[in-house]
Amino acid sequence: MRLLVISLFGFVLTGVVTAAEPPSAPPASTLPGPPPAPPLPAPQSLVKTFRELLEMTPEARARALASKSEQHRKVINERLQEFDKLSPEQRQVRLRLMQLRLELLPLLRSAPTNRTGLFSVIPDEDKKTH
Repeated sequence: MRLLVISLFGFVLTGVVTAAEPPSAPPASTLPGPPPAPPLPAPQSLVKTFRELLEMTPEARARALASKSEQHRKVINERLQEFDKLSPEQRQVRLRLMQLRLELLPLLRSAPTNRTGLFSVIPDEDKKTH
């Protein structure tokens, strides 16, 4: 009997505390507020930046990479030397593959339901079907 009284008291006390709480605020979507911020411009493609580095003289490359850490400069310079050794046709193919990889990996790693938003980032010329 005592257990029943304690249980009932707990039940009644919970109801009193719940009833004493103020009503919850309306959902945020119904509250007036500032308009959403415009989307940020897309950052420059890493492949485009790499293409620009390939076109620079060694001195211009050194200036462009001066703000990078020693480790990053080393990796980038190794990659630039690798691309400098390629023929122009091979270089274009490798750059195109880099661009496709950069665009497609996020799509492939995301859930199918989330791909629509990511697909909008891909340039129109890459969306063409053959």
